[in-house]
Amino acid sequence: MEQTDWHDQEEERFLQRLASRLDAEVNAGNAKSVIMVALPRALGVLRQAYSQNLRNVLRAEIDKDFVKMPTSTENRRESSWQ
Repeated sequence: MEQTDWHDQEEERFLQRLASRLDAEVNAGNAKSVIMVALPRALGVLRQAYSQNLRNVLRAEIDKDFVKMPTSTENRRESSWQ
């Protein structure tokens, strides 16, 4: 019998709640476009939870981990997106 990975389960629940919250914001008219940035594994979970309305406003998915990136690098990357 395989041992339950509680961290993975909680991560999936978090990502599903995130997709639900984003969907609520889209439905309320608070988000006209969305760019999703997450690890590839997280994007896989999120894609399964996207509603059609959220898919309609989704402009891009970026499969990157920016958590450990220095702030100065992050700011340069952000300014290049605008």
